[in-house]
Amino acid sequence: MPVALSLQSIAPVTVRIETGTEDWDVKVSISQTRTADGSITITRESPAGGTFVSSLPVVPFFVFVRRNDSLVKTLDVGALPIPAEDLVSQYPIPWVSTPPSNILAVAGLNDNFYASAAYDGKAGSCERGPLAQHGIRPAQPRKSSSRSSSRSSSSSSSARSSSEP
Repeated sequence: MPVALSLQSIAPVTVRIETGTEDWDVKVSISQTRTADGSITITRESPAGGTFVSSLPVVPFFVFVRRNDSLVKTLDVGALPIPAEDLVSQYPIPWVSTPPSNILAVAGLNDNFYASAAYDGKAGSCERGPLAQHGIRPAQPRKSSSRSSSRSSSSSSSARSSSEP
């Protein structure tokens, strides 16, 4: 099943060089040179939910764009002779089939599977690898304000899942 990743910096990365500094924008996607398969094991422990353990090998492709002249440099980690960074759940991560009131539910996107959510509310989780780690938090509605609530409702109604669990 194909997986997509597309990240972009929200602020430039400042690089020091001999003559001063340069600002670069960074984009990250999945390497097309070498891919890696991941896995997830979901266990239902009760009618209300259970736990899951996952392994997500990441082989990134970086695009750097210098701000002052739009020079582009790329780094395809898949072309390097190094192993994929494998982010692995260190312990079972909770999930519930009915979201607590403080968790975002988007029809067709996270029906009956609310990762990193506990029966009594939110629960934080972490996946770690030898060189990286990332946290997992349940999806949350945007903070309510006149501007963000209108964006939140429009983005929620148009959200679709690109893959099946």
